Amino acid sequence: RQLLRAQRGVIASWQAREVGLSASQLRRAGTTTWQQVTARTYLATEFDLTPAQLRVAGVLEGGPYAALTGHSALLEAGWTGRCDDAVDIVVARDQRSRRVPSPPWLRVHSTVDVPRRSGRPPRVSAARAVFDAACWANTPRERLTLLTSAVQQRLTTTEHIRRQLRS
Repeated sequence: RQLLRAQRGVIASWQAREVGLSASQLRRAGTTTWQQVTARTYLATEFDLTPAQLRVAGVLEGGPYAALTGHSALLEAGWTGRCDDAVDIVVARDQRSRRVPSPPWLRVHSTVDVPRRSGRPPRVSAARAVFDAACWANTPRERLTLLTSAVQQRLTTTEHIRRQLRS
């Protein structure tokens, strides 16, 4: 139950045993209060998914070593900026090849060097998240707004962002 509480009521099929459920019990979603969110994640309620639960489902869909990044990680760190509803995760390049197709709201980014993860749900550092989101921004103004807002909200520092640029 602690796992479900920590993950906002979302669980991945690969975690089912930890909470005393079999994979077949989860697959019967719809016959109980379990709702299937993605191919590998389930929600323990009949109610609509919240944006925070969607971020948890996204990172769990990516597997045990995935991490939120970009706007998704910044939102989990307390960022108050605006963004679309998509969930950005990062996975190791070799994991991506074994994945099932992602739902349209989930953007999976692969990398050779898996970044350090922290927090619940797992996410990259705020500096890495700002860097990633800035790389994916559509305009220079969007990049600048993102960088300044993350620093002003004390989620990261200019020095941490500078170090991220060098790595």
